[in-house]
Order: sequence, then structure tokens, then C-alpha cells
Amino acid sequence: MIPLTQSMLCVYDTSNTEQQKQTLLSQCIPARAHTSWYGADDTIKIKHVRELQQASSYSAQANQPHVMVLHNIDAASLPAQNALLKLVEEPPPHVYLVLTATKRSDVLPTLQSRCITHTIA
Repeated sequence: MIPLTQSMLCVYDTSNTEQQKQTLLSQCIPARAHTSWYGADDTIKIKHVRELQQASSYSAQANQPHVMVLHNIDAASLPAQNALLKLVEEPPPHVYLVLTATKRSDVLPTLQSRCITHTIA
């Protein structure tokens, strides 16, 4: 997941060699900087979504790119999934959301319709 978030936050010239790109990636995002992780240890609840909304507005004001990773969104409460709809539909500038799920059928269809889905084996 960290290489994905690194590549989302780094901008580099497509004419760069692969080695140049890897160097830029390693310099751009040390460890987990500019990335927030939610839901890895517990179920995402509506209070977490409110915290996420507040954090995303701070990121936008700071004019810094920020990736917010929400693990196990399929285990989130229904009110939390509903609360995410607006944020997913209209994220603040420079804020990128990555939602993971193991059981897509447990994610609200309205939330799914606002996301781009990638299956990772």
C-alpha cells in the first residue's frame, strides 16, 4: 500500500528512467508521511468519518497533498459509510482517498458508485 500512496503523491516527468523515478519516490515520501491510515485496528464509525472530514479540510488549507487510506470499509457502520458519501464525491483539493474492502457486497452501492474500483489479488 505504501508504494501506491507514494506514487499518488509524487509528481515526476514521464521521461525519467525507472531508476530516476524510484529515487524520486524514495525522496518524496519518507515512511508514511502525508498518509493517514484508518480502520486497520477497529471498525470505522461515524465519529472517525467526522475526524477524517476535519483532517481533510486541514490538508486542503495547508495546500499539501494527503492520501487517506480507509482499511476495511466493508466493516464500517452504515452511518459511517453514508457519512463518507460527500467526502468521496467531492474531496477537498489535494486530498486523495483510498478505500479497501475484502467484501465488496458489504459496501453501500451509493458509495461504490462514487469510487473507481481496482481488484488487487
